[in-house]
Amino acid sequence: MTDEDRSAYLDLLRQLKNGDGDANDLGRKLWGLSMQRSEGDWIYYPSWLLWGGLTDWVENKPEEKEQAAAAMVEAAREFLEVNGSATREREYFDRWLYERVGYQRPT
Repeated sequence: MTDEDRSAYLDLLRQLKNGDGDANDLGRKLWGLSMQRSEGDWIYYPSWLLWGGLTDWVENKPEEKEQAAAAMVEAAREFLEVNGSATREREYFDRWLYERVGYQRPT
């Protein structure tokens, strides 16, 4: 992730954590940023899956929008806490993708 990309990514996460905008809109921006770069730096592919799963939650179950928004804020806060440690970032994505969002773990 280039410094500019990481800065944009972190800015969106901070906005989400601080409640500076609609959680689903910010989640979709994170999804879009990650999708555009998913074949680049390793972090974008799991990020693309994560934010796609969280924003799909709102689309597929609009009655659970508040729970999905709370999960998005939690995901943003947690990533900001592990930011900068590749090991902790990988653990974060592993937990969020397979335990929280429910993707099937590769065998």
